[in-house]
Amino acid sequence: MKTVLILAPQFVPSSYPPAQRVRLFTNHLESLGWKPIVLSVESQCLEETPDWDFAKLIPANLEVIRAKALPYQWTRRIGIGDLGIRSFYPLLQMARKICKERKIQTLFIPGPPWHTFLIGPLIKREFKIPYILDYIDPWVSSMGQNSRPWEKAYWYRKMAIGLEPLALKYTDHIVAVSRGTNELLKQRYPWISSEKFTAIPYGTEFSDFDFVKKNPYSSEVYKNEGAYFDFVYIGAMLPKAYGVLRALFSAVREIKREGGDRGKKIRLYFIGTTYEADPKKYFVLPIAKEMELEEFVSEFPKRIPYLECNTILTQADAILALGSSEPHYTASKIFPCILADRPLLAIYHEESSVVDVMNQVHAGELVVYSEANPGEAVIGRIKAALLKIINPNYEKPQTDWVLFEKYSARNMTRDLVEVFKKIDATMIKPNENG
Repeated sequence: MKTVLILAPQFVPSSYPPAQRVRLFTNHLESLGWKPIVLSVESQCLEETPDWDFAKLIPANLEVIRAKALPYQWTRRIGIGDLGIRSFYPLLQMARKICKERKIQTLFIPGPPWHTFLIGPLIKREFKIPYILDYIDPWVSSMGQNSRPWEKAYWYRKMAIGLEPLALKYTDHIVAVSRGTNELLKQRYPWISSEKFTAIPYGTEFSDFDFVKKNPYSSEVYKNEGAYFDFVYIGAMLPKAYGVLRALFSAVREIKREGGDRGKKIRLYFIGTTYEADPKKYFVLPIAKEMELEEFVSEFPKRIPYLECNTILTQADAILALGSSEPHYTASKIFPCILADRPLLAIYHEESSVVDVMNQVHAGELVVYSEANPGEAVIGRIKAALLKIINPNYEKPQTDWVLFEKYSARNMTRDLVEVFKKIDATMIKPNENG
């Protein structure tokens, strides 16, 4: 059996998107002929609150090797919290040790954190092991583009612009969660062959909701009391998503002003709106207050455990899924929203892969915006979708579960294995042949 070393500093007990991504792959890699070894950091090195229940979803036989990282309590004092920076040298040293002692066919590196990408060329130079970079989000994005030299975001973006080409120069393949992310990279680095790009979206794990049904999770954050009609959004409030949020609030405000018994009962809940471990501010409520909707909007900024998220989704009267103004944005959380099998309102950019998923499987109501028709231009359509869902006679569309199977984590992992095979076929490895 071939072996892939997955360099994932952010892994269980983290349940953040990078950890989810790796978890979904490792659930199926071994059954598809590739033994995964995950190289991560020790749990106390993670800044986020550990999600130990999430760890129960990891295969019992998965080999996870831990390295240390500089304590964030120290590095934060000099303005550095990035896990990729804090763990870079310990992970490099541990990766070198593993590659010396084990037969590793491929190195797979998801990002963020992105600085870990730079371990790839170092390992390849020393051991001739190919490496694959997996973009969950773009390393260089519009964030920080308008910042000033005295701001941290300015220098972080400058550093990303300088370091990314070094990671890409010798990579054997690039995987991304969306075609849009790959297109951004192709435009920025036209010297990279188009054959080196593959889009593999987040997959969905059907068994996650079976686990919740067998192990119900009690939530202190949300309970559906039945007195109102609750729309629930779970996930970070991204900087580029506020145009969509304002459009949603504008539609709700119009419904409230028009009166009507059902409209009066609408309540909006926003949970886990930041990645900050100990948030000191709200990210949605200020907008709600500005638009005179604070009476109908509740926000719990701190992220909650993954299984609690899934439990809440199954209890909501309806689920909200909001996109970003950035076309590449692909929300991993759309799959749990669909699996919860509740009324769903998704509002996304026309180029997001979420639009393809929703159109194919008919999982709920979809409102699409674009550069020509941004969020504020589709307020009427959002309002119509809200009114449709709160109608007592509303019948949720029947999700095409057979078609939805194509987005399973196993099928996404099968696509990744094809990339592994393609790269492996071109390599002759000294540690295997003498």
